[in-house]
Amino acid sequence: MKYFKLVLIASLFLCVYGNAQSISFPIDRIKTLLCKKWKDEYVIYGEQKVYNAKGVPDAYYEFKRDNTFLSYTDRPADRIVGTWEYIPDKKMIKFGTKGKYDTVFSLEENKLVTQIKVVEGTPRIFIVFKVSN
Repeated sequence: MKYFKLVLIASLFLCVYGNAQSISFPIDRIKTLLCKKWKDEYVIYGEQKVYNAKGVPDAYYEFKRDNTFLSYTDRPADRIVGTWEYIPDKKMIKFGTKGKYDTVFSLEENKLVTQIKVVEGTPRIFIVFKVSN
């Protein structure tokens, strides 16, 4: 279970986007809410809340106003640069790299929840982030 969270974070970029909550803010408001530095707080796997295991590095996202983002931990090999996009007709935000995207499930002033698409029949996975300094 030590690497459980790290595997979940890595799978974020290996899956296509899933069902997202309806995000219906104007694009300027979305950029204001999203474009910050975020630190993972916990993972929701099915009905379980899983906190960072000892020895597993914290994960960060930095979403930028130019529609790019950076994902990283304290390990240089974990650094990923990608793009994000708001799709107004679907009222969703998708983000990813190399054609593999996930979605923003919920977006608030100090809380970001992403959803990872999983194989049908397995529990849904969400990663909850808080604003980081």
